[in-house]
Amino acid sequence: MAFFIRQIFFAVCFIRYGYTTVRVLFFNNFFDYSFTATVFAAAGWFCIVYGIFRLIDFKRELLDTKPLICLAAFFVLITVSQLIIWFVCGCYPTRDFYNVYISAYNYTISGQIVDPYLDYLYKFPNNLPITVVLQFLFRVFYRFGITNFPAVGTLFNVVCIDLSYLFVFLCVDKLKGRRAAFLSLFMLFFNLPLQTYLTYYYTDTTTMLYPPMLIYFCILLKEKTGRFFRQAIIVLLGIVTGFGMQLKLSVAISVIAVVIDMMLNADFKKLISVVAAVAIGFNLWGALFDGFVYSTVMDKNLADDKATPFIAWIAMGLQGDGTHSADDNHYIWSFETKEEKISAAENLLKARLKEYGVVGYFGFLQKKHLRSFGSGLLDIYRITGEYPMHENFTNQFLCPGGKYVPFFESISQGYYLLLLAGVTVLSAISFRKKDHRWFMPLLCLFGLMLFLLLWEAGPRYLLNYMAIFSISAAIAYDNLFSYRTIREIINI
Repeated sequence: MAFFIRQIFFAVCFIRYGYTTVRVLFFNNFFDYSFTATVFAAAGWFCIVYGIFRLIDFKRELLDTKPLICLAAFFVLITVSQLIIWFVCGCYPTRDFYNVYISAYNYTISGQIVDPYLDYLYKFPNNLPITVVLQFLFRVFYRFGITNFPAVGTLFNVVCIDLSYLFVFLCVDKLKGRRAAFLSLFMLFFNLPLQTYLTYYYTDTTTMLYPPMLIYFCILLKEKTGRFFRQAIIVLLGIVTGFGMQLKLSVAISVIAVVIDMMLNADFKKLISVVAAVAIGFNLWGALFDGFVYSTVMDKNLADDKATPFIAWIAMGLQGDGTHSADDNHYIWSFETKEEKISAAENLLKARLKEYGVVGYFGFLQKKHLRSFGSGLLDIYRITGEYPMHENFTNQFLCPGGKYVPFFESISQGYYLLLLAGVTVLSAISFRKKDHRWFMPLLCLFGLMLFLLLWEAGPRYLLNYMAIFSISAAIAYDNLFSYRTIREIINI
């Protein structure tokens, strides 16, 4: 039964992501990118990835015999790149990130958070954990006389992003092999919009490491290991995954994927242990964050009444094109108590579903799906390009209205199409070869798709699963480039 469920899933994933790729390329009504330029960019990226694959294959003996040296060399490469990005095209805080940064800064300097930032945290308690983490880091460095807090935050972000690279490598090394593992590093590195988020140390990039880390830990649990080692892995998994879920709840998508995989494998003992560990870790970190926040800067009773309920975000996802709505927020905030807010959001949700009807609702979901998955630029012009730190040539590429913005859009969208095509190809290969090793990464991406149909839409929400896109694409292209003839490719 588990075999057939996985096979059906691969077929569904192939159809869904194949359909997404076609729509993004040919019927992209939301994002006005040049079709011709995007196609040429995708073809160019395909050639570059193929060239990297051939280089890696040529140096395969070196990679197999001296992997640590090669891995260290790659991390030197990305560290140098990150330093260049910091000094050339860094950005100042904006939007949610600005409120979080100023809140952490104020608490570090004065020991308190005042309005309007305190009011913001009351209304958006999902940003409390990242605020607590940042102020903790700021205070540690502040004790040593370091007051360049943007640099401290960027350093924290760099560590999180570099750990994402590491766990992407480790995952693919286990799932496909050393050659594909090194290819996966470049697949993540070539994602240019991701690099612009280096100085935007918010929940999107700081949680990117958790999905591949969780998959890697679960791969280790599947291997025959000693009892003590398994217990240590489960405890570590619970601690780090619980922390990641506190920072960004969408990390739970990867937890659900792991749970489903274990259920299909009938690993019920491990399943119970993992679920218990994650639940305990999530609640322990929640208690620590709440204990700090509600004993220092916020009132618990007031927080319960002022918080925007989760169901309000689901209701928001049913208006317009499914993206953020300030009008919805202000409407929900006009009610005084928690119960009144939930009731108002429920009524809003019911009214919108009734207005759509069954057919209209499914039509709306198609539109909303494209709004989330239609762009590979990850909202950089709305977020990381608004307030650049430096006035130089990069502004013409990365800032709204820049002379070369269309060029950057085309090469970024072309690469994103390559990633989508990679997910589609991997689904086809998994189905055709009946190879179920790559079930978890594909299930994570399918879960992300379902989540964004339910939640507020937007390309930025793809960001913390870009590591999984890179894993899937690297495995797909490693398979594809390994075939020597067209006949072999057709008969995948």
